Amino acid sequence: MPLVLPAALFYKGPMLNTDRINEIHRLFHGEHWSARKIARHLHLSRKTLRKYIQSPVQTPARRQRTSKIDPFKSTVADLLEQDPTASAVVILQRLRPLGYDGGITVLRNYVRQLRGPVHPPRAFRLNASVQRPFFSSRGPGPTMSRRQLVAVANRTA
Repeated sequence: MPLVLPAALFYKGPMLNTDRINEIHRLFHGEHWSARKIARHLHLSRKTLRKYIQSPVQTPARRQRTSKIDPFKSTVADLLEQDPTASAVVILQRLRPLGYDGGITVLRNYVRQLRGPVHPPRAFRLNASVQRPFFSSRGPGPTMSRRQLVAVANRTA
């Protein structure tokens, strides 16, 4: 009679729950425990532990939420077709009588998404010959970081 093994022995998917996997990552990356110490502490084999350490940390699945602007998206698009320069505040004033009770930020983000990115033309362009060195006699240059500006201000004060 042949030996029949259960299918669970051949399953290669995750065998630990999410809390246990997160604890492995916390102990290894956060507490800087060795793999051997974690294996002894959690009663796991080092091979299993290594498998979970090498896999990325599991993030919780996010579900899609409906926004308060969703029922009014077509109305906003129509209002922007009629007046492409209308601000979000004007659109909000026109949506309130229709029953929109959401905030201005959600509306602004949606209007910005509809209009697309805005790139204003540059007024001028600095050449390397025009830029001053960081510590010239005239003060800091245009490409200094905040820390360097503070250092210059403290030095001159």
